[in-house]
Amino acid sequence: MKLKPTILYSFLTASLIGCAGVNAKTDLMARQISDLRASLNETNARVDDLNNKFMLLLEKVEASKSDIEKLNTASPAPPEGLKVVSLGAEGEKKAGDSGAKKEDGPAPFVQAQPVKEAKASTPETLYNRGQDLFLAGKFSEARGVFQALVRSFPSSDLADNALYWEGETYYSEKDFYKAADKFMEVPGRYPAGNKAPDAFLKAGFSHLEVYSDAKAKELFDRLIKAYPGSEAADKAKKAIAKLKDGNR
Repeated sequence: MKLKPTILYSFLTASLIGCAGVNAKTDLMARQISDLRASLNETNARVDDLNNKFMLLLEKVEASKSDIEKLNTASPAPPEGLKVVSLGAEGEKKAGDSGAKKEDGPAPFVQAQPVKEAKASTPETLYNRGQDLFLAGKFSEARGVFQALVRSFPSSDLADNALYWEGETYYSEKDFYKAADKFMEVPGRYPAGNKAPDAFLKAGFSHLEVYSDAKAKELFDRLIKAYPGSEAADKAKKAIAKLKDGNR
């Protein structure tokens, strides 16, 4: 049985329209997925930014507490050159009995000792300056200050922190390759430092941002083996589980 040309034409037209409709729906869904992914990435970036600021503010609070405790425990010493004399009851009585104060001459002038000016650049001042710049969103300037701290005071307790936050400046600028390299310098140079586990973790997250899932998992595994009891290791385990489930 042969179909008439008009019937065949109608059938083909309907098929094409149906295909076009399916393609349009597919394109729409693809755009929606892309928009959702972009929205999720933006949300994650905001969460990272807020988390960084929270961590810096927490460090500042802890540093302030430490400074206050030092001030409370320190006993003030009298200025050099001044002798503290305690007047007892006997001395007060003699002063009252004399009717008029005997003047043996003017009181000796005591020259105040000049206060030594504090060093303009110390690990603490540099670190605080870098923190303030980071919180203000001036990542390039903050990076320069953190670099100066690590370069000038490599043995300071704040050197590993400064190196970590140098990596965070790159991460905030979405330069994830440089961020990963800088983060990995922390456990490389300061394996016993308090920032080593967090730096390992952020290096893994940096590779996730550029879809280097295999490299990210490798770093997470190394983190778990090197610092098994750390909070960063727990987060790494969760990140690996998401990768296995196909979630990033």
